[in-house]
Amino acid sequence: MNKKFLLRIDFKKVKYSLVLGKAIKVEDKTTGLQVKWFQAFGNLTLRDLINNFDIESISLEKGGEESIFKSIDEAILFLEKV
Repeated sequence: MNKKFLLRIDFKKVKYSLVLGKAIKVEDKTTGLQVKWFQAFGNLTLRDLINNFDIESISLEKGGEESIFKSIDEAILFLEKV
């Protein structure tokens, strides 16, 4: 079974979204334009983002269908069932 999803994480009070697909990308939430990691998050690592910023929402998209979650735990539970 093919389980390839596009994962988008929106953080509270941050104007950029983290998009994970074949590569990690950063998008401006309002325009959808791609920006460089350093421009959006400076020297922060992915771990820094997850540990230090509150998640607003997580969306998983596959084949035109989108599921939205409020936490990583909810998204993981969903993925375990797929």
